[in-house]
Amino acid sequence: DLMRWRRFWAIAGPFWRSEERWRAGVLVALLGVLLLGQTGFNLQFVRQSGELTSALAAGNADRFWASIRFTLALLAVAVPIWATYYWVRDTLGLHWRRWLTGRFLDAWLGNRAYYALGARGDIDNPDQRIAEDVATFTQQSLYFLMVALGAAIQLAAFVALLWSISRELVWFLVGYAVFGTAMTTLVFGRPLVGLNFRQLRREADFRFGLVRIREHAEPIAFSHGERDEAERAKRGFDRVFRNVRRLLRTQFALNLFQYAFSFLTIVLPSAIIANRVLDGLDGAVARATRLTDFGGYLDIVGDFLFYVAVPVGFALASPANLLPALLLVASFTLTGISFLAFAVIAGKRGLETAAHGRKSFFYNTGLAEGTETIAIFIAMLLWPAHFPVIALAYAGLCLVTVVQRSLAAWHSFAGESPPG
Repeated sequence: DLMRWRRFWAIAGPFWRSEERWRAGVLVALLGVLLLGQTGFNLQFVRQSGELTSALAAGNADRFWASIRFTLALLAVAVPIWATYYWVRDTLGLHWRRWLTGRFLDAWLGNRAYYALGARGDIDNPDQRIAEDVATFTQQSLYFLMVALGAAIQLAAFVALLWSISRELVWFLVGYAVFGTAMTTLVFGRPLVGLNFRQLRREADFRFGLVRIREHAEPIAFSHGERDEAERAKRGFDRVFRNVRRLLRTQFALNLFQYAFSFLTIVLPSAIIANRVLDGLDGAVARATRLTDFGGYLDIVGDFLFYVAVPVGFALASPANLLPALLLVASFTLTGISFLAFAVIAGKRGLETAAHGRKSFFYNTGLAEGTETIAIFIAMLLWPAHFPVIALAYAGLCLVTVVQRSLAAWHSFAGESPPG
């Protein structure tokens, strides 16, 4: 939230306004250039991967070895760029840590703040916070900043490529990423932040207890206090142990979600563009010969099977979703009927259009089409509690599409039917 960002900037901001700002600015600019280089090489590697696969499929040895040589040349340049990026990033983090550690040491030892903090007990283990938390703060802050910047650059670079393949795929992947980020942050991230914070505190308390035994070894020996000290140390470690177990359980659940989320990216994008694969235009046979009517048939059947499956799933999940899901399916049915009826009559009259590329049948546009439907489905997945409102609103848009196609049919077919 806004308060946390203000606290973060109160700690991080002074470094970027200090005498170190020029060195830091140069290093950040160099990191940006290196990130651009990484993204460019990633695009080249994707292209060369496709080139290698195509060359193998075609049995073209010359093309294959030419791609191998080009890939090796790319690697010779890309590897130093990756290594330099990590070196520059860690160097910047090291300078940031040195400056921030000095600032906190001056504040801690100035005006006897160390004595006041020890007497009040407001902040536990200030030594551990200066020694370890400053390092964690600088390293992790820089890490997340570079991850965010790199992700933004790669998004800009790859979205044009994906958009040329499928608009629906782009919208789905954006929504899928937002959904995964929200789940990771809200469901797992918040508990993990608290657990990790408590873990650092309890580890520091346990370590402090052991240091205390070492520093007070003589009085403990004279008073035969070994048993009491051992019990105290074991209780400290028990607190560490219990927190680690909770941390492991939460991390286990996060790993389940992350790996499922990651592996589904192998299947879901293929499902999204399956209609294009099944269409005769996109199949290997169609590319080699011609469009197939069966491909067009599978295309439209696959589309509407997918469109109906989502609201049916929401209806099965909650009885409150039943009526909105039923109305949405009914609206899909009407749009399908208007679409196919228009295509049949247009085909009978010999009408053709290339507005959406070559198709096996006449493709009449509408307000609610595939891209919009995928976007709505993503919204339903992100906000499942609002499914009834989203479903009813989109059902209304579907009805508008039916009216739109009906007006187009009246305009196109109002005259007498051609003979034949």
